[in-house]
Amino acid sequence: MPEVVRTLMVEALTTQAQRQARDSDYAEAASSLILALALDPDNPELYILRGQMNLYLYEWDQSLADYNTAIELAPEDADAYFQRGVLYYSILQTGQELREEALADFKHYLELAPDGPYANQAQEYAVKIEAELAALAE
Repeated sequence: MPEVVRTLMVEALTTQAQRQARDSDYAEAASSLILALALDPDNPELYILRGQMNLYLYEWDQSLADYNTAIELAPEDADAYFQRGVLYYSILQTGQELREEALADFKHYLELAPDGPYANQAQEYAVKIEAELAALAE
């Protein structure tokens, strides 16, 4: 398949997935992203998007795998750390260890993108988690 055709198909599938997500059809959005990833398996942004869809679907393990793959492909992509931190913080019922992991991800996001689009949220999460950890240590 010519590169330009592949690129256009990935863009169309990504746009379709974003539209499906706006309509709260997260399963269909994840399916569209599976197709996009088949065409562009080294695209960290597609893994981040699919991780978000899987988070909405409560598919914790798949969401974590997607964020980890995005980080492996692009370790300087701050958004992957923020999203993984949100995942870790969303499943706190599994224990304190994930609070620490979430805190580490939010701090790493802030190191990579101190003025990024999620900087305020990351800072708020970090402060909240530090307070929770301090309370648990008492």
